[in-house]
Amino acid sequence: SEQPPKATLFVLDDVQSITNESMQQALSALVLATAKGHELLFVSQLAPPTAFFDAIAARQLALLNDADLHFDLAECRAMISALRIRGEHGESIAALTGGHAGALILACELLRGTDPQSALGVETVERVHSHLLTKLVERMPQARRELLLQTAFVTQPTRLIAEQLAGKVAAAEIDALVHSGLLRRVGSARSDAFEAHGLVQQGMRALVHRRFKPAQTLDLAERTATTLISHGQVESALALLTEIGSTARAITVLQQLAVQYAAQGQVDLLLGSIAKLPTTEVERDAWLCFWTGQALLRIDEEHARVWLARSYTAFESAGDLSGMRLAAASTVTAFGLECGDFRELDLWIERHKHAGGDTAVSANSRFEAVLLMGIICAAFVTGSYPPQIDPEALIARMRMLLDEENAWLSDDQRVQAARTLIEHGMVFS
Repeated sequence: SEQPPKATLFVLDDVQSITNESMQQALSALVLATAKGHELLFVSQLAPPTAFFDAIAARQLALLNDADLHFDLAECRAMISALRIRGEHGESIAALTGGHAGALILACELLRGTDPQSALGVETVERVHSHLLTKLVERMPQARRELLLQTAFVTQPTRLIAEQLAGKVAAAEIDALVHSGLLRRVGSARSDAFEAHGLVQQGMRALVHRRFKPAQTLDLAERTATTLISHGQVESALALLTEIGSTARAITVLQQLAVQYAAQGQVDLLLGSIAKLPTTEVERDAWLCFWTGQALLRIDEEHARVWLARSYTAFESAGDLSGMRLAAASTVTAFGLECGDFRELDLWIERHKHAGGDTAVSANSRFEAVLLMGIICAAFVTGSYPPQIDPEALIARMRMLLDEENAWLSDDQRVQAARTLIEHGMVFS
């Protein structure tokens, strides 16, 4: 309260020993309370704590790293030139940001020696993003600000997605955001899709979490996921649902994608998505387990059997006999494709029979080929076909299906069927 009459330098050494956040906040407040003309110097062996962020951002506390935190107009022009932004934006960027591009240096200083994935790293990054965007967003027209906030969870918004989430008035501001450099056009002119720069995207998400209540943020994320699905951006919706912990919806969406992944052989994508979800919830979903097993049949029959067994268990719990037969037929086929551990083969032959595997298959049903392959592979083991099955008619039908592309869940399954027919000729002829 009583400042020294002459300019004074205060030095506080070993600041790294202050680990209590309240005390760190007090030191930051001390900087802000020090009268002009006096200087306060902190000496520390560690990077500045995040409690110092506001004082540094306000340029009342500088970092002695030989780098000026305030960028003048010439420096802003040099930076935007390096970023390949048109030069005429130089003055507007400098005026709009107040030279806060120096906060990038601040981020590097605060994160130096810190794991970006640690709690400190994540918190610091969020504060940097918030600092860079808060003033910028506050100066925007209301409609433009609303567009950025309502589309914060969209990686690549289109005009239709923007209208659905933020309304027509806000969506009309999308071109202005492109002109200002906050958004950029991606893809073809026909798609008319846009993408926020990474810093803007992360910053807007941080602002949403700060400005909205948790329930509002969750509602926005859920609505965004619904909108993305309706516009065909299913993978983006899955990533968002996984991020917010909406497990039931995420599994439903992944089940839809799993059909595509299995057909196209995108096994790593499927397994990577599954790994982000709770194991117990995934294993309770019979169809997701089934499609995962089908995807794995092309590369790892043993691993495929694990997922198909989970599918059978889930179908059994639901009392779905046709699903049980489908899973059992696929498992028996997996045994037929791989000369591996046959200790459970008899069990699966019995399960296949119990689920109706010794009865005829309806023609042109979606899984006709899967069920027929199950019957053939079971016959390899037992040495004969069930009385209800006409082997010649079954084999003739399989040969016909080989010429029908739409009869197969994937191209690999078609090859597997051809191999099965060859082995059938060797076993029974």
